Amino acid sequence: MRFLVGLNDPQRAEWANQMGFMLDGAPPQRKTEIWGRWMKAYWQERLRGRPCPLSAKEAEELVDWTLAMTPVFPEAVELLIQSPAINGGRKFGTALYLLEQNDLPSAQPEAVLRLLNWLLSQGDEQWMISNDIEKLITRLPKRKSLLDLLNDMCQRLAKLGYAGAETLKRQIVQDFQDE
Repeated sequence: MRFLVGLNDPQRAEWANQMGFMLDGAPPQRKTEIWGRWMKAYWQERLRGRPCPLSAKEAEELVDWTLAMTPVFPEAVELLIQSPAINGGRKFGTALYLLEQNDLPSAQPEAVLRLLNWLLSQGDEQWMISNDIEKLITRLPKRKSLLDLLNDMCQRLAKLGYAGAETLKRQIVQDFQDE
């Protein structure tokens, strides 16, 4: 990690970006090994400011790390949401797209919702939110235990000007009743 001290913020963000590309192509077993060998400890130390504070630009790149690390996704989400604030709008659409490509919404619904809620809460600039969020929600298990996270998401969507937020909330309350 000492090499990070010699890099400026854009260089550290670029290193994180390149690592994201490597992670994306790695098989699940390799991702698990990487997490256990160095990535989890690295991320925890960076959140503590060692050897240097994590920047918002780096944190943006860590969204891609999180989405690539499917075998340890819940743990990665927990570290990501402790990261500095980012421009969530830039990564929200990417997150939705990548989540459509895997089984995380059905396998890890709480972590998926925590990630999406964090992205929606980032920054104060508004961006266009498509109805792809509704497609993702239909893939979640219909469990009552998800209602609080889903209601938080609907409130954030409404605050960001998503026209379908109220209708979506009504549908969620109706559909997510099983336990």
